[in-house]
Amino acid sequence: MTSLPNIAEPPAARLVLGTAQLGFEYGIANRNGRPDFAAASRILEVAWKGGVRLLDTAQAYGESEDVIARFLENHPDMRFGVISKLDPEINASDSDAIEVGVRQCREKFGQPLSGVLFHDNAALALLNNEARRAMGRCIESGATTAFGISTYTPENFQAALDEDAIHIIQAPFSVLDRRLSESGLLNRAIQSGKKVFLRSVYLQGLLLMEPKDLPPKLAFATGTIERWRNICLQHSLTPLQGALGYIRSRVADAFIVIGCETASQVDENIAAINGPELHPDFFAAIEALKADDHRTVDPSKWS
Repeated sequence: MTSLPNIAEPPAARLVLGTAQLGFEYGIANRNGRPDFAAASRILEVAWKGGVRLLDTAQAYGESEDVIARFLENHPDMRFGVISKLDPEINASDSDAIEVGVRQCREKFGQPLSGVLFHDNAALALLNNEARRAMGRCIESGATTAFGISTYTPENFQAALDEDAIHIIQAPFSVLDRRLSESGLLNRAIQSGKKVFLRSVYLQGLLLMEPKDLPPKLAFATGTIERWRNICLQHSLTPLQGALGYIRSRVADAFIVIGCETASQVDENIAAINGPELHPDFFAAIEALKADDHRTVDPSKWS
């Protein structure tokens, strides 16, 4: 499968397996390191059997693309759609570089891409008509079905929404970072026909951690995480069930990018997306929850 799944398909089809963890050690809650190929294959097999049909990767994710390509070659019966981000060194005004980058991805995976993304929002300011024509040629040739961009702020998201050559917008969203829904941008994007991919739904693992386990550099998030976990406890939810359940219900028409280090984590995410509807009181509590420090919702401020 190379096109994007229908959002109305079974719930697990909304999940997109982020594969940074297959290419290098990623996330503040990572306890297992990068899985070897056998473990990575098990992660991908469990995802496929659970109904996940899309993978998110990047040319800058270490060995991630190579792991996926090898898996696809070994498992022709599990034809994941693949969305990959171009090397961040590629200049979005360079039409030749765009076409070469897309062709490299297409050849590596041995199948058309479900989407090709620019790695960050800086590309939007560089796009010119020649680059847009190159993007169109990549789609017409069948190398990819769509182009998109990874954004970081509502302002980035707005700029991507206004660019006709961008069909996919990837952006952070979580129980603590609800700016896109509160601003109305999320609904505007969905109504306009853009495909929205929500990432950082666990804030790189922060939302799944015990307050006592936070590294010193994240001490400012302790009070917020304590309140978050208390809300989950009051509603008999694990933090993962609460974080994913909130997005599943509050943003019904977007894909959700998750990262997993183990096959058991994949199972846990699939069980959560297939779980029962959460209580209205839980949603009310989340919508009253605010981070004590603005840095909590922005991993770029954690260093």
